[in-house]
This record gives sequence, C-alpha cells and structure tokens, in this order.
Amino acid sequence: MTKLSSFNGSNHLLLVSYGDKLEVTKINTYTTSHIIKKWFGVLRFVDNKTIQYLQQPEIKAQMLAKKYR
Repeated sequence: MTKLSSFNGSNHLLLVSYGDKLEVTKINTYTTSHIIKKWFGVLRFVDNKTIQYLQQPEIKAQMLAKKYR
C-alpha cells in the first residue's frame, strides 16, 4: 500500500509503505510535490470509485457466483 503523508512548508516528504517496510523520500521542488499530490488524488478517486462499483449488490452477487463455482 502506498501513502502520501507530509507536505508542509519547505519539508516535502513522501512516505511510502510496502507492507511492513517504510521508505521516506525527500522532494526538492514545489512542482514535483504538486504533481505527486495530483497523482495521489487521482489514485484515491479511482480507488473510491472501484470500491463503490464492487459494493453494488448485482456486481457483488456476480463476484460471489464466480468465486464459488
């Protein structure tokens, strides 16, 4: 799982977690941090829309039917 954690003042840090490991990357420019914020915003949007789609009753029933064939 990837998480964007801290963008404050001049300390632009990107925290990425891979299961039990954590990686910290320093971002030097405002432009780079702005682009990364947009990317994570898009990822959150797509993730939320996918979850909403999969929670629809008819889709959930189809998934369960395929799983238990």
